[in-house]
Amino acid sequence: MIRQWRAELLGNGVSVGMAAKAYRLLRAVLTTAAEDDRIIPRNPCRIRGAGDEQAEKRPVLTVGQIFELADKVGRRPVGNIRDS
Repeated sequence: MIRQWRAELLGNGVSVGMAAKAYRLLRAVLTTAAEDDRIIPRNPCRIRGAGDEQAEKRPVLTVGQIFELADKVGRRPVGNIRDS
């Protein structure tokens, strides 16, 4: 049942990252229902890796790129940014 739910999410265009977040939330709710409240006998969320997500590395601007961007928008950055 949980595998089908996850497969439908992914099949309907939900990203792997968003599906992982949804799975982790569902797993947490069902863990509470099973372990704390004893509403269900055990947590059915048992798909290995379903809650894992690999975030893509985000690009980081160099100091020079920051100043170039600041010049284009008409502002200079403030704070601890120093031109090297």
